[in-house]
Amino acid sequence: MPSWFFTSLRGYRIVWLPRDLVAGLMLLAIALPGQLATARLAGMPPETGIYAFVAGSLAFAAFGANRFMSVAADSTIAPIFAGGLAAIVGARSPSYPELATLLALMVGVVLVVVGLLRAGWLASLLSIPITTGFLAGIAVHIIVGELPTLLGIPKPAEPEPNRQIRSHRILGRAGNFG
Repeated sequence: MPSWFFTSLRGYRIVWLPRDLVAGLMLLAIALPGQLATARLAGMPPETGIYAFVAGSLAFAAFGANRFMSVAADSTIAPIFAGGLAAIVGARSPSYPELATLLALMVGVVLVVVGLLRAGWLASLLSIPITTGFLAGIAVHIIVGELPTLLGIPKPAEPEPNRQIRSHRILGRAGNFG
């Protein structure tokens, strides 16, 4: 077996297994709902989030160097995927799931290349205000997307990315309880 394969398990002791299994079950209980919601944010079927969680966890176990990290789909990236793909093909396109998979694999290739080139330092060029603004924008995006459910009004029939763009309609109807 290559020396870079499963490096996170070097020095692992079998006596740690019972506690690690409990920790794994706790992680699953926390991560599973988040992965289902992340898949929904990306405009994908819910099971896609589970696939991403399992694939990310297995890949990180095999190739990662830290056994204490958890890797899965991220709710900050999912709306960007959905918006980008919807702008190209539309969220209701039959090829949407395949293109989302292709985009995820292309991003993975870029990350592998960045890792091989040891170019992770490029992320430090993003200032804290830029990063904070990005995360705040994603939070607003998610909140606005959940407003119909929160306010008990029907969701528009349009796809999720289009609904985010037209969120002012939802806010305009919020006071009509009557």
